[in-house]
Amino acid sequence: IRSVQSFRELADQAPALTPAKRLLLIEQAQILLTEIYTHKPLKQSMHAVDQLQQLRLLKQRISSLTVLEFHQALLEIFKSLRDLHTSYMLPEPFAGRIAFLGILVERYFDQGVSKWMVSKVAEHLVTSSTLKQGVTITHWNGMPIEMAVWRNADKEAGSNPSAQLARGLE
Repeated sequence: IRSVQSFRELADQAPALTPAKRLLLIEQAQILLTEIYTHKPLKQSMHAVDQLQQLRLLKQRISSLTVLEFHQALLEIFKSLRDLHTSYMLPEPFAGRIAFLGILVERYFDQGVSKWMVSKVAEHLVTSSTLKQGVTITHWNGMPIEMAVWRNADKEAGSNPSAQLARGLE
């Protein structure tokens, strides 16, 4: 477990991703989508996204993006497939790392109304005396919690709304 500041320092020391390596990643993604990925026509029609066009556009912007922006762009392209079996895996120092808050948020219904609560707290990570098990969450960073969860769900690759909600809630 690292603090955000400690992780950023580690990430800043990562080897540079040269334009040639970025180009290779894009070309490999294009090969994957044109020659191997059999669900592309279905996913393209279901979600109205052309990942090959996105890759061509990314190729035009290679030199103007930071390493993090480049990886984010590739993540977005693969996420737009909405297929958890086809994803872009980040290299070190990002590989296998997960950002988390030390709480578990769960959804429940009270008289048919959707509500959200903190169901578990990692005591060794959470120092706030007000953020404890059983607390109802109404907002997240000033946004109504339901909207915040759905916005986060939209960033996930779940292939249907229920799967997206589950991943967004995580």
